[in-house]
Amino acid sequence: MPCFGPTKGPVYPEGMGPCTTPCIDSEYVIYDGPNLPCSGVNTGTNLQDALQEIDQRICPEAIAAAVLLLFRINPTFNVQFCELVNGCLPTTTTTTTLP
Repeated sequence: MPCFGPTKGPVYPEGMGPCTTPCIDSEYVIYDGPNLPCSGVNTGTNLQDALQEIDQRICPEAIAAAVLLLFRINPTFNVQFCELVNGCLPTTTTTTTLP
């Protein structure tokens, strides 16, 4: 059964009792699988650092910054994107006069 709760001590979900095994600090749980390039989590990373790395990468501000950086460092991508966007914009404008 997992342990839940703040650092002052475990808090158990309704209807569940205390943990049968001691809780382990996330700093001491180590990932031992292969490197995960999309999340930035590598073999030997502790759970605390892995979760922080994942959180930074899924944050909307981080995603927007990565896209903007891509535009700056890859002129070809920038041109392709602009062509795609401009292809979606109307080529003529219509003026309507209200009575």
